Amino acid sequence: HGCPAACAESAEFWSKSSELTCGEKAAAELRESSAVWRAWAEQLDSLLLGRYAGGAPLPPVCGASCEEVMLREGCRIIEVWRERMQADPCEGAWTSTEPVKISRPLSKLCPVTCGCSVARTSQREFAGRACPSQCRALNSTA
Repeated sequence: HGCPAACAESAEFWSKSSELTCGEKAAAELRESSAVWRAWAEQLDSLLLGRYAGGAPLPPVCGASCEEVMLREGCRIIEVWRERMQADPCEGAWTSTEPVKISRPLSKLCPVTCGCSVARTSQREFAGRACPSQCRALNSTA
């Protein structure tokens, strides 16, 4: 179901990350063939409900279910979220009101949408997005 923050420091995490390509799947393919994507979508409502506790509704972009939006939109959820929520899921930031990253970065599964395959202005920005390491070869400033 992904990787808790602590495992991101492990050798196994980096080994598995190096196997990821610098491409991404269409929404239907993610929904149908990616158990990780489905698990992350399922966890999104729980994560956000924890942030919007006390009876506050989920963000308007979600309607009744952020899980359904993520499954329907695939990687496009990033563009929608950036526009409507002023937060960046590529970095694991789903709320603009808190600097806390509440989830793993979507850049591992959506590197094209997250800009991992284009030249970065700095290596720090590339690393901050947790881009798949295979994108580094495409990154002219790597």
